[in-house]
Amino acid sequence: MSSHASEDPDDHTQSVTLVTVQRAFEAEAIAAALRERGINAQAIGTTMGAVLSNQIAPTRVMVLADQAEEARVVLDRIQAEASKIDWSQVDFPEDDPPPSPPRGRWLWTLTVLLVPLGLIVMSFGIQRRDVMIQALGGTALVAAIVIAFVMLNTERAPADRR
Repeated sequence: MSSHASEDPDDHTQSVTLVTVQRAFEAEAIAAALRERGINAQAIGTTMGAVLSNQIAPTRVMVLADQAEEARVVLDRIQAEASKIDWSQVDFPEDDPPPSPPRGRWLWTLTVLLVPLGLIVMSFGIQRRDVMIQALGGTALVAAIVIAFVMLNTERAPADRR
């Protein structure tokens, strides 16, 4: 970080560069911390894309000239507070595990495929008057119904236990 002095300390409407940092995110964080403590600060040269991408490009934190000295003191205090944090003692919330894919999706796919297949095979058996082909088509339909019944009942079971 580098800092620049005000060119005209009597001009209270002028902004001066408090620090120049390499990342837009860092500049925005510093400016926000200063604003939280009553200093009128603004990060200059940042865009939302630069902040989110952590792009490296010199970025300035500007403050009003009449608040420059107070801002330097506050910034030093913020940096001292930050250096005292023992990150190994900080409790971070557990990240939720990624959602698992729907259970039994392949069984539902099989069920959806068995129904038209069973109907087609059964109708083919009826046209040919072949009892064996009709039985195969019927078996595919019954299998689809059984799989769907089992899947519907096992999906509801966890909700019933709550």
